[in-house]
Amino acid sequence: AMLAGFSPDPRVNLSAGFRDAGEAALNLQLVASLPKPAGFFDPDNPSGLPNRPEPEETLSPEREDEQVSDDQELSADDASSALAETTAEEEEEDENADPRPSLLRFSNTDLLFSGNFLVAGNYHGFNTYDITNPRAPALLSSVVCPGGQGDVSLVGNLLIMSVQEARGRLDCGLQGVAEPTSQERIRGIRIFDVSDFRMPVQVGAVQTCRGSHTHTVVSNPDEQNNIFVYV
Repeated sequence: AMLAGFSPDPRVNLSAGFRDAGEAALNLQLVASLPKPAGFFDPDNPSGLPNRPEPEETLSPEREDEQVSDDQELSADDASSALAETTAEEEEEDENADPRPSLLRFSNTDLLFSGNFLVAGNYHGFNTYDITNPRAPALLSSVVCPGGQGDVSLVGNLLIMSVQEARGRLDCGLQGVAEPTSQERIRGIRIFDVSDFRMPVQVGAVQTCRGSHTHTVVSNPDEQNNIFVYV
């Protein structure tokens, strides 16, 4: 409250929220807002908040004294055995633990506009919209194709998308790639035929050395039939 009195910035004291957060804008007006389509958020954690670690148990001073007394009574052999059991349990927990989720796994990244169409790139693929009526944009298609970043460009009827993560698969599968090297992995750029934005079709993929975080499309007047992509 005191900070709001010192600053005229309308962003001060905005309410927090997932789909109902407070808003402030300057020379802009929000005319439409759509939630992420199915497949582009975790149903068990739609807001994408990081997992909170379980609080560790703390002992009262009395119990700490009891624990110290018990520990002092352990023989060297008992201590070694207890340490080995603890290490084995920790290793088993690590093996059974869920993989650490990436906070960017479902993040939107880039926007591409072409006429009355909008393509929204995402770490998990991309979505296409009809924005003929800006106040009522309509979702045309969702392509779930994990791989990271998802920077998008359009050349004619071809949509080019950057892929940077080792989990990217040529078949757009969700299972990732466990092996260090695999013919099923793609890190580079994907190419989709979007002559019908309602039915995008992957028609090609180009592997690069370390994948593609973003890219730039350039042209050469002397080579009209070639597409040049810098990654």
